[in-house]
Amino acid sequence: MQCLLPIIKTVLDHIDSSQSASGRLANLEVLINAVLYNPAAALQLMEQYRAGAARVFFDKWFFAIASDQRLPRVHDKKLTIMALCALMEMEPSAIPESLSDGWPGIVGGVVKVFKALPQAVTARKMLQDSLQEDDDDEDDGEEDPKFLAATGDDGQFHSLST
Repeated sequence: MQCLLPIIKTVLDHIDSSQSASGRLANLEVLINAVLYNPAAALQLMEQYRAGAARVFFDKWFFAIASDQRLPRVHDKKLTIMALCALMEMEPSAIPESLSDGWPGIVGGVVKVFKALPQAVTARKMLQDSLQEDDDDEDDGEEDPKFLAATGDDGQFHSLST
């Protein structure tokens, strides 16, 4: 738990300063991973560091969940599902007061992410297939022996196909 505080402090200090979408997503995912690692401690440390920080984090997280493009990858969705499930297992007494009114929304968040997961899996599969096709196209000329060369005794390059 002592290692968690510097991580949370660093991310909370930079969560709004990132100018790129990937930077904002990375910061958000660090906090999601902290929640997955130890939900009660992560939320408590957020609140200790800055009052209301857990609420700000949840607002950003649930805004990302509601948007189809903010958590686009399969990894993002699986991480969110696991972290939200970990939150649902928390003791009610460990829930920060700033989050208690929105706590029932966790179930709706899980449902939303579960519904979006198949689309993310399909998109990942299409990307993998297109990358595989690109790799196959690039490899076509590399195995042709006429493109291979060797150095002869005279130091000159000679085609192996001759």
